[in-house]
Amino acid sequence: MFERSSEPHVLYDDFGILECNPATLKMLRCSDKKLVLGKHPIHFSVETEKKKRMN
Repeated sequence: MFERSSEPHVLYDDFGILECNPATLKMLRCSDKKLVLGKHPIHFSVETEKKKRMN
């Protein structure tokens, strides 16, 4: 159900993302789950990305 859902689903803890489904990868425009796992969800926020570009 999790993997086949058309809605993005993410499982995470204090240390980062543990699992996500293909819809999450599509939403994040990421082709490889390895680039998402272990990162904190804040890493993918719009404000975080904006700050990266300004520096």
